[in-house]
Amino acid sequence: MNFGKIKRFFLDIGRKTIFPVVQKRIVKKIKRKKSDDTLVILSTTAMGDLLYCMAFVKAVKQKNPLQKIAVVTREKFKYILDTYDSYDKAVFIRSNQRLALLQLRCLRSNLGYCKQMLQDGIIFEVWGMMAYAPRFVEENTDYIMAMRKAYGLSENVSPEFHRVMLAEVTSIPNFSEICGRCVVLNPYSSTLKVEKGGGYFFEQICLLLKEKGYFVYTNVIKNQKPVPGSLPLRCSLEEMLGIASKIPFMVSLRSGICDFLVPSGLNMFVIYNKLWFYIWFRLKSWEGKGTLEELYYEESAGEEESQRLVEAFKGYLAKIEREKGIFFDGHGG
Repeated sequence: MNFGKIKRFFLDIGRKTIFPVVQKRIVKKIKRKKSDDTLVILSTTAMGDLLYCMAFVKAVKQKNPLQKIAVVTREKFKYILDTYDSYDKAVFIRSNQRLALLQLRCLRSNLGYCKQMLQDGIIFEVWGMMAYAPRFVEENTDYIMAMRKAYGLSENVSPEFHRVMLAEVTSIPNFSEICGRCVVLNPYSSTLKVEKGGGYFFEQICLLLKEKGYFVYTNVIKNQKPVPGSLPLRCSLEEMLGIASKIPFMVSLRSGICDFLVPSGLNMFVIYNKLWFYIWFRLKSWEGKGTLEELYYEESAGEEESQRLVEAFKGYLAKIEREKGIFFDGHGG
């Protein structure tokens, strides 16, 4: 018995029937909240989710300067939260077990909302009760639009970027001399998983870039392995911003690091292997300055689909090289 398929089956039914009703009730409750209620932002899963949740905090403060805003997140995201100024209090939690208890506490006073959906979002403390503004207020929208609506902001309010604090680049030897020829590959994501097709794409891209004279690095953490033919890049978020501000572009599977690097103006070629993620989490919604190319592909299609991505990347690469005036003699790393 495939329990994963059974779980997805019932979640799909819930999303189509129960969840919309719950969402409408919660949004209605949020609209009735008192002006002196505390706004609590709970973001406990991934870096990208925290960035989305924080995107309109400044606008909320400007709309209501007396609004108190608290953020509950994981301790490892402290650096990210330190790049924002508009919240009043931060609560950092180490243990995932304690996070689960916190989520369940919110669940009990939250109209029985499904636990799987209660991961990140906006929580208003309304008359001593926690009310959750779900990730997606309605269908046919993206996350940025949904967050605007959940915060009660107009459509013309732009998302706020975190402050870009650059660190010295020490993880790439002679970076100041070769930065114009460095490319970072990012084939890993906490949400999307690269399978055979995506792996083939990154291997082909690495080979292509090295033949053209680029120095190719793979962003890795823990026991992740670099793309064959590339060098491993292990660095802090601060250093990654420093790298992003100098290199011509990055090639990435869609992940939170993409959201984090948007304010640096980095050019990115980004692939998605889940259609719902491509619809809801397009990087273009951030309104950044970098040149973006975002493509969805069918992982199950294998090499043929991956080759389509490779051809699309060749066109993107030619465009970036023209814009930046990049011409190599073929000697890279």
